[in-house]
Amino acid sequence: MKSVELISKKLAGEKFEHKAKGEFFIEKAIAKELTGHEDRWLAKRISAELLGFNYIAEGVDKSHDGRDHWGRLDFRQRGYERPVYDSIENLCNYLKVDHIKFQELSRWKKETDFFVFALIDGPFQTLSSLLDYNQFLMDIMLKPDLMKKGVETITKEIINIIIAAVANGADGIILGEDIAYTKGLIVSPKIIREVFLPRIQEIAASIDKPIVFHSDGNLTDILPDLAKTGVSGIHSIEENSNMDLKKVREIVGDNICLLGGFDLKNFYEYDGDGLVNKVRDMVALGQDCEPYIFGTSAGIIDDNLPLEKIKLVYQTAGN
Repeated sequence: MKSVELISKKLAGEKFEHKAKGEFFIEKAIAKELTGHEDRWLAKRISAELLGFNYIAEGVDKSHDGRDHWGRLDFRQRGYERPVYDSIENLCNYLKVDHIKFQELSRWKKETDFFVFALIDGPFQTLSSLLDYNQFLMDIMLKPDLMKKGVETITKEIINIIIAAVANGADGIILGEDIAYTKGLIVSPKIIREVFLPRIQEIAASIDKPIVFHSDGNLTDILPDLAKTGVSGIHSIEENSNMDLKKVREIVGDNICLLGGFDLKNFYEYDGDGLVNKVRDMVALGQDCEPYIFGTSAGIIDDNLPLEKIKLVYQTAGN
């Protein structure tokens, strides 16, 4: 079965024995080490093929100075350069979105057979990164009406970005929305339910493509509500955050596809047969919780992971 058909069926809620796997990104250095290619895009493509991925993800293209369409300069593990807006008032009044281009995504679609996701930040993740993070958390409590207006304003722009992604060939959308940490939600379940989940529902209803909701951490408190928003999949399912795959399946029902679940710590804590058994256990659990797509809970093959273990994990997951 071709990858686009396989992932589409999984995201449509179909349950069958065909295994599927994928990650959002393969970082530059590990892709070069895997393939020996200097060309960044070619190294990533060949790496994804060697590892047997069925899907890949790509975000909005960055501008020449490295800034994204929101004006953020991303230092990856070190976060963003500085807040783009100094207050929620200024964000609501002067929000600006530039250069929405998906040339990289379009290339994946034209030159490969992968199911291609557009990776788009959701309202919580976007708003919290455009403002000072601590101020964002305070304003949720102190300026609820303004924050709600800000979320609605951001959501309209996100929908426009998604429409552009689909026009450039995206088969589906991964909505990056880190609303939780290991022990629970970053803000109260009530705020998530009343302010943010209605916007997720609005986004899901805006296009005829599957939406996968990504968040690290423990989402238990809002999983029943998230399941009602119209999303087709939920990604991360962090074992380290007590997000047991079987429990998540019981809460969200039979039709939402579950993605991820394999913790990055397994690459360091297990070797040889121990790692193989850990992968097989995850795959078997996933088959009991179909529809399921294997991958790491992080969604990233990062440069620090041991090369031979990367090969072993994805070879085992496909057998």
